[in-house]
Amino acid sequence: MHHSVYTLAAAAMLAALAVSGCRTYGGYGSESANYEQMQRAVGILEEELGRARADLSAAQAAAASNPEAEVLATNFGEIVDVHARIVDEQKELLDGLSEDSDYRELSRAFGAINSQKQAIQERYDRFLRGAYVAFADTAEADVGRPYSSVPPFYNRVAAAQKTLTLKQLLAFVLGGSAPLLAPTDSVAGADSPATL
Repeated sequence: MHHSVYTLAAAAMLAALAVSGCRTYGGYGSESANYEQMQRAVGILEEELGRARADLSAAQAAAASNPEAEVLATNFGEIVDVHARIVDEQKELLDGLSEDSDYRELSRAFGAINSQKQAIQERYDRFLRGAYVAFADTAEADVGRPYSSVPPFYNRVAAAQKTLTLKQLLAFVLGGSAPLLAPTDSVAGADSPATL
């Protein structure tokens, strides 16, 4: 009896691995559709780079009068440079492909584009959340009161669960008021590359 339960469980796990182990985009015969989706994905990545550069310009303008904003602008600028390199790499990758390229080659390239897009989004999110937590913890420590209505590390927990834009972070750093954080599953497009 126990052998059959373990055998059945092992077979179910192997079937699940076989089904989920291969990432496919479409199927054979969908090469032109995959190529069009890749072009759109790279176009979106490039649009997000434009928004990131606009946010960086705003941070650099704020940095003229605030040393904390200067640190934000410098660190954000490094991420924007990585983003620009990724866009250039993806365009070069697209130049080497066409609608007539092999399905597997297109599928691998599309997977790489999606992975890099997700990686840069996560990098923006980590930076913005980390910077918010650092500034929020400093602001709480500066109050100097023995009692607080905000639980310890509240800002850290709240920031880990929310999406933050550079504009919100700059407003917080320059004005000191806590930003209204948007839920992580929202897809707010025009404000920040943090929501690629």
